[in-house]
Amino acid sequence: MAKILVAGLNPAWQRVLSLPSFLPGKVNRAQQSQSLASGKGLNAAKVLARLGHDVSILQILAGETGRHCLEACGAWKVRSLHVRTKGQTRECITVLSEEDRSATEIIEPFFVDDPELTSQLLARIPMDSKYDAILICGSVPRGIGEFIYANILKRTRAKHVLWDSAMGLTPEALERISWIKVNAEEYAHLSTIAGTLSSSVLITEGGKAARVLNAGGANGTYGLPPLPRLRNPIGAGDTVTAVLADGLLGGLDKEAAVRRALAFGMASCLTPLPAEYDPSDAASLELQVQKEPE
Repeated sequence: MAKILVAGLNPAWQRVLSLPSFLPGKVNRAQQSQSLASGKGLNAAKVLARLGHDVSILQILAGETGRHCLEACGAWKVRSLHVRTKGQTRECITVLSEEDRSATEIIEPFFVDDPELTSQLLARIPMDSKYDAILICGSVPRGIGEFIYANILKRTRAKHVLWDSAMGLTPEALERISWIKVNAEEYAHLSTIAGTLSSSVLITEGGKAARVLNAGGANGTYGLPPLPRLRNPIGAGDTVTAVLADGLLGGLDKEAAVRRALAFGMASCLTPLPAEYDPSDAASLELQVQKEPE
């Protein structure tokens, strides 16, 4: 069991609606509605806790939806290092269309109007705190300083630092990061610093092949098998980040850790809820991930 800190400041209360088909501009009646705590940080923390780790999450909670997220942390055995603020933790709605296997995501805005909140969040992590791994996950809410994630790294020590965010990178933070895991769109936002990256990088692009950079023998393109039972891709990237951390902590080499992480991410796409998976699906898919050297 490893001690892990997930910094995921922007949680969400997620509602997943399943429809026979989604018709924009029309009245759509759902066949099923399910709700759960989500957001990139909570998704990663849930997966890591399920894999047996001692997980803490730094997050901002507000209102009734924030209370639901806190209750979910208790159920998942995730320690919440939260700060409360005014308003409501954002709600996100996923609309799943059975007809074309599409997923439409609607994300509610969340804004923090409290100048003391940034310092309160940092105070939840004592200076020089030690972890086996730190995961930086997702966006920083409006109203919070963009470089708070870098400041969190200044207060902590860890062998593995995984960065799953397109914002807040600083030169000092880059020196601490062992892996950057982003999707293709997010990697494009990092293009101004891409040439200076020494961290290993995993770039995902939905069902298309993933790429690994700066990882020695693990560099290359990783072809992914088709998923005939695709249900919900939301949370797949968060699952990849969490399982990549788990593999590295478990001593897997970089290529094996990447293959396993991608397989778990694909397995999560086969379920209607984000960052949920069947381990047997992941094991089967791992055998089908094909690496091609660059």
